[in-house]
This record gives sequence, structure tokens and C-alpha cells, in this order.
Amino acid sequence: GDFMETNAAEKRNRHRIAADVEAVVTSYNQGDMILEAVRSLWNQTLLPAKIIITDDGSSDENSVRMLKQIESDPGMPVPTRILRQENRGVSAARNNGIRETHSPIVLVLDGDDRLKPTYIEQVVRMLRERPAMIAASSWMQTFGVMNAVIKPAGGDLSAFLSRNCCPATHMFRREVW
Repeated sequence: GDFMETNAAEKRNRHRIAADVEAVVTSYNQGDMILEAVRSLWNQTLLPAKIIITDDGSSDENSVRMLKQIESDPGMPVPTRILRQENRGVSAARNNGIRETHSPIVLVLDGDDRLKPTYIEQVVRMLRERPAMIAASSWMQTFGVMNAVIKPAGGDLSAFLSRNCCPATHMFRREVW
């Protein structure tokens, strides 16, 4: 009880919160990985103001248990809520979550991705310093089947029309959504 509440308050005081950033995490039968994804957000050096997890109809018992564990965690450093919907696919889940945000910058994260602790701090800086920039991300370290560093090229609109220049996990200006 009291120890957990103190711990959450201490965590909030220890971390800075980016009032202009909210995070949307998509989840579908991701088991323990969803917990890793959310914890990677909770452990940011610059926290998002809010985290919305859109569960796309998970039916796997372990995944449902992990989502309940996240929802009831007394140590969450920022408000974290779960939207539940029938299975409609990752795009519908992501859009449903984004619809619930109000911040000018939104971070989208797949439920099987993890962020390094300085991700928000470093990536949001690019958007804040460059008003013309619409979205920003980083390189991506893959693990498991393929162990590699993916280096998205980024670019302007014409580059994005011809190829995927940004990983699914990125930050963007909500006004262009």
C-alpha cells in the first residue's frame, strides 16, 4: 500500500515528464513482450505524459494476464490505460489509440518493441528543434530470428511514397495524423 504509493511518487519526481508527448502502444497476443514494451516507456529519462495501450482483441491467456498486471501496477510513473477492441488489425488499433491522445506529439510503439531509456528525450528534441519535421525515429536493433541494426533512411514525402523510410515505432506531430 503506502510503500508502493511512495515508490510511484518518487519515480514521478525522479523523472521528467514531456507534457507535449503521449504514447500509444498496440498489442495483440504479445504475452510478456507487452510488459517489456510498457516498462521501456516507464523507464524513459523523459516520460510521456500518458500511455494508451490499445489491445486488439487479445485472446491468449498469458497476454490477457500481462495486460491486467500492467493496468493494476501501483508503480506506474505516468497514467497508463488500456483500450480494448475486437480484433481489427494493428492499423485500426493504432488509430483508435491515437484518437484518444491530445498532445501535439504522439509516440507509437508496437507491443513487441522496446525503447532504449533516452529514446523520447533524443527523438522529441528533433521535432521540437525543427518545426517543419513531421515525424522522427531512430535506428532499430533487431533480435531473435535476425540480429541486426536497421538504419531507416528518412527523407521527404517522395521518399516515403516509394519505400518505408521509418520503423513502426516513431514520433509524429498529431496535427498531420
